[in-house]
Amino acid sequence: MEKDVASLILGIVAIFFIFLFGQNAVLSVACAIISIVFGILSYKSDGRKKYYLSGIGVSMLAIFLYAFPNFF
Repeated sequence: MEKDVASLILGIVAIFFIFLFGQNAVLSVACAIISIVFGILSYKSDGRKKYYLSGIGVSMLAIFLYAFPNFF
C-alpha cells in the first residue's frame, strides 16, 4: 500500500474512532499521528498530491475534534 493512501485511510479511521468512542478514543490520536507521518513521508517521496494532503487535513481535523469536543 502506498503511504499517501495509507495516510488518507488512517485519517478517516481516526475520525471514525472519535465519533464512535468520543473522548475515550486515544487510539484515534495514534492513528492521526501515524497518518500525518505517512503524509509527510509521501510528500518527501513525491506521492499523489491530493491523497497525502487530504490525509494530513483529515488527521488534523481528528486531533482538533479530540482536543476540543465542545465546539461540535
